Amino acid sequence: MVKIRGLVAFQNRVRDELLRGVPPEKLDTFRRNIESAVTAVKKLCDDYGMTPDELPGPSRNAYRYLASIDLSSIPATEPSAVQQPRTVKLTRVVSTVNVLSARLWAVRDRLLNDERVFAAVRDELAASARRVEELCAAAGADPSMLDGRTRPAYCWLKFLSEGKRLEDHLLALRSARAAAIRHLPRQRHEIHFLAMSAMWKMDRTRTATRHRFHEGFIACPEPFWDDLFKALGANRRDEFGRMLTATTTEEPFQEVSCELESYAEPGKEHSQGRHYDLDSVFARVNSAYFGGQMQRPVLTWSRRLTSRMFGYYRFANDRLMASQSLDDPSVPEFVVDFIMYHELLHKRLGHLEAASDRRRFHTPAFRAEERRFQEFEEATVFLRQLSERMLASR
Repeated sequence: MVKIRGLVAFQNRVRDELLRGVPPEKLDTFRRNIESAVTAVKKLCDDYGMTPDELPGPSRNAYRYLASIDLSSIPATEPSAVQQPRTVKLTRVVSTVNVLSARLWAVRDRLLNDERVFAAVRDELAASARRVEELCAAAGADPSMLDGRTRPAYCWLKFLSEGKRLEDHLLALRSARAAAIRHLPRQRHEIHFLAMSAMWKMDRTRTATRHRFHEGFIACPEPFWDDLFKALGANRRDEFGRMLTATTTEEPFQEVSCELESYAEPGKEHSQGRHYDLDSVFARVNSAYFGGQMQRPVLTWSRRLTSRMFGYYRFANDRLMASQSLDDPSVPEFVVDFIMYHELLHKRLGHLEAASDRRRFHTPAFRAEERRFQEFEEATVFLRQLSERMLASR
């Protein structure tokens, strides 16, 4: 299978520049770069006797995005406009996260049992996130402009400093540790949940076997950890990998992942997509299903293509994010309307606290309201098939 390294990253940079507006003096270069990338992909595919539609999912979607750009109508900034730096690089943010993660592991039980210590650590996480925001502001930017390593580190700090997420994190550490001890009793373990691109990494320190999991796994119940470490203890690595991969496609994991990403979305909303305008979608859905009474949230498209979670509503800042995967002429209008309706239901109905102290968003009342959408069956079938196609082509 042909994989084109750097194509997805290039697509993300192009999208970010389109959202901000391209300086007039850079328009020609911008167009040439896109044309060159599209031409290079076509040539590479020709050399391998294939078409771009046969590329792996991420590369194929990146190519389609680039090829669909109307190069004659690229949004430009005013010549006098002050441009934000494309990326902001800050030192010591990643190392700060690593130190704090090690501390959470070392004192996890005390944090769960001592409210004063718990509050102090959460305050430290919040202060670290604020420091990043202050440094970004001093550079005339915001956290969305952070470089690829620093941005997820900031999101992790922000995520754990709000709501009950720190408690969720600590409870997951406790469950994972108990399962590791049961099934790998001869090893000492160190476990971390972090905002990272990989699902799982393992290495060995001088004193322990260190497991680093994506933060999304904090949403997993205790039986998951028991089955996972049982497979690892029996050296069934294929089964272990399949369990991790399957979990990343499930809703609880995707909710955490989207929440993490939402902290680094651009401060300025971007409701106008390449094909769909979220303002128009909101107005249509608000009129049809909420009597025009729903207050408009901040509307934005996601920075990344997603394959499972196609929308997310964040209560803290009244922000609704739709997946870039839906901003495509192949996606019917009623599907985008359904995602808008689904997320606006979250806004209206809020969430309940489950008996396990985890938040429950999709209650029976929510599901009943969701089915009021006129094309509910058609939309859910389309989204399931879209998700399956994207996952199968990874």
